Amino acid sequence: MLTIAHSIHSYPKVTEGWITTQIRHQRRWSQVVWSQYRRDPPPEGLAVRAVPGRPWLSLGESLRHGYYPWRYGGLIRHDRPDVLLAHFADEAYRLLPVSQRWGLPLLVRCYGYDVTSLPRQGRWLARLQRLFALASGFVVEGPAMGHRLIAMGCPPDKVYLIPLGVDHGAIPWTARHDDGVSPIRVLMAASLREKKGHTFAFSALATAIATHPRLEVTVIGDGPLRGPLQGQVAASPLAGRVRWLGSQSHEALLAAMSQHHLFLHPSVTAGDGDSEGGAPLVLLEAQASGLPVISSVHDDIPTVMRPGISGLVAPERDVPALVTALHYLLENPGRWAEMGAEGRLHVTQGFDPDQLGDRLSDLVADVVAKPTPHPERLFQRRT
Repeated sequence: MLTIAHSIHSYPKVTEGWITTQIRHQRRWSQVVWSQYRRDPPPEGLAVRAVPGRPWLSLGESLRHGYYPWRYGGLIRHDRPDVLLAHFADEAYRLLPVSQRWGLPLLVRCYGYDVTSLPRQGRWLARLQRLFALASGFVVEGPAMGHRLIAMGCPPDKVYLIPLGVDHGAIPWTARHDDGVSPIRVLMAASLREKKGHTFAFSALATAIATHPRLEVTVIGDGPLRGPLQGQVAASPLAGRVRWLGSQSHEALLAAMSQHHLFLHPSVTAGDGDSEGGAPLVLLEAQASGLPVISSVHDDIPTVMRPGISGLVAPERDVPALVTALHYLLENPGRWAEMGAEGRLHVTQGFDPDQLGDRLSDLVADVVAKPTPHPERLFQRRT
């Protein structure tokens, strides 16, 4: 029985429930979670341990103080992990001295900002180069994210494609219909940041409502752009037709999905280079619930949808194309149930968390069986 030590800077976080899904559905090996900040009560049944010491130190301060790897000594002696699995590349770099000190293979699970905006910050590109050389492997959600890593210098044979899974069994499916009288409800669920594309979504909705006056919009999520976005809506034909629910629990999000007809999420590359990196997991959850989705040709989004079958995609920042997609779905409600059924099938067949958990288990076994690629290692692996 192998043991995986998951390293997550802050855990658990309501916006990162997909990390818990991965852990729960890796059924073959023993697991423990190490976290510098235990934000909320840990999920039932998961062993979550706090990293001792002073977690408020910055990464640079931690590395300047030579004791940093030693903070993990007690955890390693207690849990005796066979592999370290860091969630996000910056957390992996934080964990690299620990991997070096104890000669443990290090796997890195990348998600988005860590392969898009992070390399543009300060010394991070150079830090990632060192991580590429010393880590045993990098797990990505889709091919676009993998190509980004390779373009930055990651050896192709260290890149492993394992999509994020969705616990579709916990998501009720409902066929969507239009009775011709009730409001047609469009749901948007994302943090209110530039890369989520709300500005373009609201512009398209403001045009579409002129010919489809039954449109109503619900926004779940919060963030730095809430004020400007509310101002945009107030000055448009959407005024009074948008509900702002702020941040919600995952359970509330799934409940909201069941009460809407369409899902809109047109991601873009932000001005600072930030992007999805892979694809928002909420697109898979929306399809699993039976919602036809409208999104964008952005990073790995086309690989988590069936464009034209389970939903529609438009080029980034292309408001007329988003309007066309909205008009098509609004004028063809007879397709909603069909597209919703195709979306559910797509998720259950390609993003089943148990199957993807088995793939992660296989990767862990392969990595542990290989010599750890640590040319700078000063210590031999413990026996």
